Amino acid sequence: MRSESVEAMKGPRERRAATVFHLICAKSYERPQDHDEEYFRERLAEAAAFFSRFGERFDLNGKTVLDVGCGYGSSCFYMALNGAKRVVGVDTDEHRLAFAKAKLGSEYASLGDAVEFRTAGAGDGDERFDVVLSQNSFQHYGDPEAVFERMTASLKPDGVMLIGFGPLWKSPYGGPIEFMTRLPWAHLMFPERVIMRERRRFRPDEEAETFSEIRGGMNKMTLRRFLGIVRDAGLRFERLRTNAGGGPRMRAFGALRWIPFLREYFTVNVYGIVRAG
Repeated sequence: MRSESVEAMKGPRERRAATVFHLICAKSYERPQDHDEEYFRERLAEAAAFFSRFGERFDLNGKTVLDVGCGYGSSCFYMALNGAKRVVGVDTDEHRLAFAKAKLGSEYASLGDAVEFRTAGAGDGDERFDVVLSQNSFQHYGDPEAVFERMTASLKPDGVMLIGFGPLWKSPYGGPIEFMTRLPWAHLMFPERVIMRERRRFRPDEEAETFSEIRGGMNKMTLRRFLGIVRDAGLRFERLRTNAGGGPRMRAFGALRWIPFLREYFTVNVYGIVRAG
């Protein structure tokens, strides 16, 4: 596989990059057979910490919520169990939606009247919500500007939008290739064509040629672009926090991000509250 990929590269510089990138990558990687269940449990366990990053504990009591990019549904169940009146989860990934619906029909059957899952764009209608949530998905939308516009349109006049995600594209592990290599900023150091060819050794079923084509997609979201999307929509942040989370590494990044030309490279995540009206 290695020799085939290197020979297919265009030009000696790209072939050298392919060789070096292969050397810094893991020999192999296999997803756990229960990957879906494991991921669901991890997200469910992290839900409380996610909401706490917006500041004081966010009050979900009696709220209607639209979870855009709900994935396996972990946060939908968490919100319903913590006071939300109604939660609608939408996603474009039918596999993950099927998993969430199966959970709703079995393990969380008691929430059947409070939680609903839909394919994104299906049956949206004119419904408006108290809260529109985007959790760890804003970096995946193919057209984030259009998604943000639809999120805004789904808010009640006094509604609030919660957007929290990471890693940002230019941060040390902004490319989803940590299962291949732990070299910081590797996704920025090597050509995308080189990375994608090596990635197909680990994900042959995806056949992705670009980051945008991998499962879930990647739009290379930067902090500057995200702030611009909110600004251009004529909205403002009620609260904005970056590099949320503990640990010495995050604290160090928090200090380095104040150096102007390093800001994008050391801002790992962003959590914003945008209020309608």
